Amino acid sequence: MSIGKITPYLFANENTYIWKNAKIHHLSKFNLLGSYNKSLKKVSHRINSKAFDFSSNDIFMQDVFKIYFAHRTVQVLWFVFFAFLALTLDLGVFRTHWWWLFLPIIIAPFYEWYAHKYLLHAQLSKKPGKFRDFQIRLHHGHHRHPQNIDLLFAPWLAIILHLTQTYVLFALITWSFDVALIPFTFGILYYLFYEWMHLAHHTPAYQPKTIIGQKLKRAHMRHHFHNENYCWGITNYLGDLCLGTFKERNDVAKSTTATHISGYSE
Repeated sequence: MSIGKITPYLFANENTYIWKNAKIHHLSKFNLLGSYNKSLKKVSHRINSKAFDFSSNDIFMQDVFKIYFAHRTVQVLWFVFFAFLALTLDLGVFRTHWWWLFLPIIIAPFYEWYAHKYLLHAQLSKKPGKFRDFQIRLHHGHHRHPQNIDLLFAPWLAIILHLTQTYVLFALITWSFDVALIPFTFGILYYLFYEWMHLAHHTPAYQPKTIIGQKLKRAHMRHHFHNENYCWGITNYLGDLCLGTFKERNDVAKSTTATHISGYSE
């Protein structure tokens, strides 16, 4: 089965989207399950229909939710979250150490900043092979094709590595493998929030209701289409503010490599 790639817009600036040729393109390299593919086709059909009202965010957001929850990565991670939540309740650690659930929220702004800047944007390996392919699938390809919905979601190997290292980090901080399950569990929940926010940022019909949400969306669009060396935050921009990388469009020059990051030119 081939995957559908939806191409809903071209970027004009951080406030404007130009909708053009919104239709399904088949890309055989990435495979999806039928439910996800059907959701993509449904969205594509609604976009291509002249009767579709682009100003109606509520209608389109329902479709975006369907894409989000139909994606196998999201489904599995929700199952894993509830499984570990049940485990923390069964062990009794949640009742006695519940406050550790805030740890992922506290470190997220700076973890996002570090991981995005130094891991996702790491220089692309010049040696052909699995590691180079992994880098491209992880993030380089996403910058080259930011409209490809499937490339918005991280590959499973990256997710497993992320969860492993965060559990080790939480175990060192709490000095307990059992207590570490609490921030680990809610770290999974935060990661699900991260994936939703990333999908929403790349959905033109999504119009944030809050000033912070609007600034976040515009900042991420500047990261993709103006200068990839700034605005690293996805769920928040606290890390960017603290580390001096939250820049408006007029603050920094337009980059010529925003869609070809870290040596990726294919």
